[in-house]
Amino acid sequence: MTKFFVLLLLLIAPPTQIFAAALSNGILTEDCNDKTLIFNSSGQMVGQKIDPFCSGYLQATLETLISLGNKKCTSSGLDDQTPDDLLSIYLTFRKTRNVDDSSPAASTLISAYSRAFDCG
Repeated sequence: MTKFFVLLLLLIAPPTQIFAAALSNGILTEDCNDKTLIFNSSGQMVGQKIDPFCSGYLQATLETLISLGNKKCTSSGLDDQTPDDLLSIYLTFRKTRNVDDSSPAASTLISAYSRAFDCG
């Protein structure tokens, strides 16, 4: 239900209101812990990847910071980040800053990315 709400909000809300979505850190972390399993043509599991919703949310938040934010990011590795990299940045920030599950995920991500990519 939460995924549907956020996707619906993305379709109908102006870009500046997207971060008003009430997606908490706890919900995003839970969604990001869900993995999509990858199988080969023989049906054997050969890997896993981040849930598509989580991947999209992490990447969209970074793109929003870059395009809509009034901060300039100076890190040279900004464009080379995979969803796995972004998830690691987010989870590390949450752990080191002891960010609560009920806090808004969008503002936590913006803070984590600003710190990781020298945005100021």
